[in-house]
Amino acid sequence: MNTKLDTLLSLFVIMVFFSGCSSPEEMAAKKAEKDASKALISAQNGAAISQLKIGNAYHMGNGAPQDNKYAYMWVSFAVEQGLGATAEESLRKITADMTPSDIEEAKKLAFICKNEKGYRDC
Repeated sequence: MNTKLDTLLSLFVIMVFFSGCSSPEEMAAKKAEKDASKALISAQNGAAISQLKIGNAYHMGNGAPQDNKYAYMWVSFAVEQGLGATAEESLRKITADMTPSDIEEAKKLAFICKNEKGYRDC
């Protein structure tokens, strides 16, 4: 006798099988990677909200490798474009997790990314 619960469980098993994931955590990580990848493409095209998103992904290591220098770089672009208080607060949080030399390196990365690479391949 099939119940709704049996049907839901069967659908869940099928979803897990076809997604290639073995757990909800793994599925969430793959989604975060996909979202970060989309944000990076848009950020490279100058979209401030995506620059904030990819910067936060780098800061938290959520969908992107944890890297405060790249987090600082991308979020600073969003701040420069006038994204507002949310971007400014993110930049403050990132800066709090960095040493002065890390901040200087991030500023150099940002300069090269913006002025020499046009936000591409940064």
